[in-house]
Amino acid sequence: MQFDYIEHMSKTMTNRIQILFALQRLDEAVFCRVNNTRFSRRLFRTISGSADGPFYLLAAALSWLWLRDSSLQFLSLLTLSFVTERPLYFILKNGLKRNRPAQAIPGFVSIIVPSDHFSFPSGHTSGAFIFATTLMLTLPESTGVSIINLNLIAISAIYCWAMLVAASRVMLGVHFPGDTIAGAVLGTTTTFSIQILVLL
Repeated sequence: MQFDYIEHMSKTMTNRIQILFALQRLDEAVFCRVNNTRFSRRLFRTISGSADGPFYLLAAALSWLWLRDSSLQFLSLLTLSFVTERPLYFILKNGLKRNRPAQAIPGFVSIIVPSDHFSFPSGHTSGAFIFATTLMLTLPESTGVSIINLNLIAISAIYCWAMLVAASRVMLGVHFPGDTIAGAVLGTTTTFSIQILVLL
């Protein structure tokens, strides 16, 4: 009976390792395919740089002026989301210790030099999706009948920017696609969780 249990657990662990290995190979294959295409390095550097820390300070100040009645809610949600997400991001990145493409793929050299050694999840992507989700949750609903919904346009534009940030991290060679997907999930779920559990 004990032997059957050990054999079952061994098979289960083997299956899980095979699945993780297959996901790693898929992530690397997509990464290599994308990085063999022609693209503007300067454009992706600019997009990636827009998700650095100073952008959020400027965007928060502009949002304070633009949102007016919702500005305090916006700043509270944005601040609490970042304060919650950054430790989670740090624990995941330094706990899982997934190598960046330059360390994982022999002969590959990234276009930019990342600030740390590990890849999973993408912090730039997580931050961009925190900002986009915060804006979506705090923009007031449009009132009246209008052909053009400016709030919907703003939300669509900021989510497009967040997705471009994720793409830029892959195109610059510092993250695998799976890293950016994880970053988007982390940023979005953290912001929704703070809104539901703390601010409602």
